[in-house]
Amino acid sequence: MKWLESLVEEAQTNLSDREVEALWTRGVSGDQIEIYQLGYLDQRLPKGEYPEHFLNWWKKQSRDDVFVLPLTNTLGHVRGIQLRHVALERKGYTDYIADREEPVLFGLSQAMPFVWKSETICLVEGVFDLLPLQRHIPSIVSTLHAGIPGNFLRTLLRMARQIDLAYDGDFQGQKVAFDLAREHADRFRFRILRIPKVPFRGRHTKDPNELWEAWGDKRLGPYLQSDTSWKCSIRCPPRMRG
Repeated sequence: MKWLESLVEEAQTNLSDREVEALWTRGVSGDQIEIYQLGYLDQRLPKGEYPEHFLNWWKKQSRDDVFVLPLTNTLGHVRGIQLRHVALERKGYTDYIADREEPVLFGLSQAMPFVWKSETICLVEGVFDLLPLQRHIPSIVSTLHAGIPGNFLRTLLRMARQIDLAYDGDFQGQKVAFDLAREHADRFRFRILRIPKVPFRGRHTKDPNELWEAWGDKRLGPYLQSDTSWKCSIRCPPRMRG
């Protein structure tokens, strides 16, 4: 889908110092901006030949002052985008996925070499949860929400033996994590990240991005590498890749 690749390339050229600084405050490094092809749009699409279904989707979006976050398949082809407002106070996001036959997620292609090597993958909910953690856990993918899509589960069965879940520390995020571990305990070994209650803006941290904001890289990295930071489930028996 050349039109999606071109859209992402054009959006990346639109990044100004303002947007780059906004990404920095969310835990994104300069290298990651390039590696993940992060971009920016404000209302208008770059010139191009877009399919009607995408244009219909675009017209319905709140698309002013937004980051463009590419969603890829395992081979690195852009098969979707996420739009998210630059301003932190404007919550929410929207996803466009052109092909639902295969898994299309944020960070999927970037994580694949590390997943194949280690047979371990780390899953987070949001894009901005992924980016601070990726500097310490390169085999990390954002599932865009808490859960594992069916087409992605089929991919994981071929390549992974261990799944680390770094979902939000709230009730819903932890419930999904433990439900997944129970449901698939015969297929994978699971570890679930403990989100410590660190003071943060008058409350406690609830997700990996907030933990990075509270601690920074120097403290977050050692925490992620410590076995005591993860709740372990039953180890599944050895098996051959199918």
